[in-house]
Amino acid sequence: MNPRVWIIFLCLTIPALLSGCIEKEEPVSESIPYYVGFEADTLGRDVDLKSTINFNRDIEGPKLVLWVASGCSGCHDWTYLLSEQKANNSDFEDVNIVFIHRYGSLEGKSSVMDRYGSNESDTYAPWPILLPNQDTVVFDERTKEKSSFSIYDALNKPVTPTLQVIDSDGVLLWQSKSYWSNETVLQDAMYVYNKVKA
Repeated sequence: MNPRVWIIFLCLTIPALLSGCIEKEEPVSESIPYYVGFEADTLGRDVDLKSTINFNRDIEGPKLVLWVASGCSGCHDWTYLLSEQKANNSDFEDVNIVFIHRYGSLEGKSSVMDRYGSNESDTYAPWPILLPNQDTVVFDERTKEKSSFSIYDALNKPVTPTLQVIDSDGVLLWQSKSYWSNETVLQDAMYVYNKVKA
């Protein structure tokens, strides 16, 4: 056999033979999962449960999610309303409220901590605050198959503030983009939340 042909043959076959031995490639979904799962860091406080959270496994049941940013006045307004409801409305006692920081590439963890994580802040949020970044991709919660989609694409491209109801399997059921807090909008969200919880 011609030495050149032999070298080309080896160059083409050896990598193909070794690729299965070195690393097993997992399938990547070509579509946004219906059952959205993801992991994200938290502020690391006791109310955040862990330093890194699996959204559906570590926070069981449906979730009332607010996408926030530190400098977002509407987010502050929603925080006041949710805190007031949590403190004064027995229907809110067992509601899983979760904040997800939207602009990790623009605001650092310290600004989120100062605004929502500190007891000294008038917008203190005593529930989990998740800190995904632009690289946080989602997986299918049921099959565990990875996707190539970001958390933002998978959850309907939320801006701040965006209020959402997400069920225990990661399905987005309801969404509002009311900038200022609104009790009627919150009642609509809670109607969906309670239907899923029942």
